[in-house]
Amino acid sequence: MFLVAIAALSVVSMIAPDMADSFVALLGFTGGGTGFTVAATTILASNTRESTDNARPRSEDDPGHIADDVSKFVTMIKPDDFSLDTLLREMNSSEKATDLVVNFEEVDFRGHADQVTIALGAPAGTADADKFRNITVGNPDLWVIGESIYVKSLTGLNGKPLQLRVDTINENGTLQVTGINTADNVVPAIPINTAIRRSATAYGEDRAKAENKTMIPGNRFNNCQRHLAQIDEGYIRSMIDSKSGFSDKDQNFIRMYDFRTEIEKASIFGVRGKVYSKKEKANVLYADGIFHQLEKVLPYTTAGGITTNTWIDWTKQIFADNSGAEDRMLFAGKELMANILKIAAIEKQLEAERVEVVPGVKVMKVETSFGMLYLKYHKLFDIMDHANDGMVVDLTNIKKRPFLALNSRELTLRSSGQSNTNATLIEEIGCVETRYLASHARIVNTAP
Repeated sequence: MFLVAIAALSVVSMIAPDMADSFVALLGFTGGGTGFTVAATTILASNTRESTDNARPRSEDDPGHIADDVSKFVTMIKPDDFSLDTLLREMNSSEKATDLVVNFEEVDFRGHADQVTIALGAPAGTADADKFRNITVGNPDLWVIGESIYVKSLTGLNGKPLQLRVDTINENGTLQVTGINTADNVVPAIPINTAIRRSATAYGEDRAKAENKTMIPGNRFNNCQRHLAQIDEGYIRSMIDSKSGFSDKDQNFIRMYDFRTEIEKASIFGVRGKVYSKKEKANVLYADGIFHQLEKVLPYTTAGGITTNTWIDWTKQIFADNSGAEDRMLFAGKELMANILKIAAIEKQLEAERVEVVPGVKVMKVETSFGMLYLKYHKLFDIMDHANDGMVVDLTNIKKRPFLALNSRELTLRSSGQSNTNATLIEEIGCVETRYLASHARIVNTAP
């Protein structure tokens, strides 16, 4: 319900003060031990003394005793700063963290591509040593005995691409191979950096078992960051009406919005770390955001712009050669979004029916030859000086890891004598877990 309220309000550019109560109610913070408590506001009846106090003093140019004209409508500028957080909450993409340091394992499907890293010379003849030769590859852990190697750039018999069989994996990591479609099974010369691909396995009729490749999960981690916001309302001030109607409740709305924006900043641009606070005499944890974790980079320059060919290459890199979903979300700063919308292939799709509402967020749907992209202009990229940049995320491989879910509790500042205010503390502890980095990408302007 919290996110529904935020999403509904984020599309409005201005808000009247009398909406503050509705906002608080929509959040569900309506009272009780852990609720959001705001003291009742009493509107005092107007009287002569109040009118005089509110009036401008007499001067040579002003007769005085004329009340200031203060608009009853207060404009609140509310940028949509937390689209990612909204999506993750609305999609229920979360798993409770049981520690402040979140460890997670990920294992991908076995890859297909490798290359020869040391050139193999021409065979001497047709002896046994020429039929079983050792080749050095970049990733020996990719292979198992019995697999065939597909070499598109070299030719075997009948003009077909060369294919080899892995007969043995040596202790030093080299592969002993034999020719499948070569004369007398002789292994030919193979140049350095020759691309090779893993193909099918084949075994003799007496073989009793197959070779299996055990995939060991890799371990990564993130820190849970503690976010706090305190919402105060002066006990006495709450009983005095403002000229414009702008009250502490409206101020609290702004604080809550800023709190959500801070969480979004940490989720996208945060850097994992631990610092010691001399003042607090405790360690403070910072979480890794998504943007700076991503290893796949899609570069462009302002001078070169983003052409149709650039866009096609980007979509190929986004969707191909990884095990991600068939649709991804692209968050973009204003300059990047403007450049994307100028691409001829995108302009053709600028139709009303292309606008969709995924959980809590309005996005533009763009079809590509490789998969579906949802475009979302994210103002936080502008705020954080990344207006020319963006990121593509596979939301199926991102989840929130809350150690302490978003909650509120009353502070007893008045009863304890600390302050004559009604105060509520809003808190959340958690981080974002980003899996399978190959399914995400950063778009970076390398020469603005």
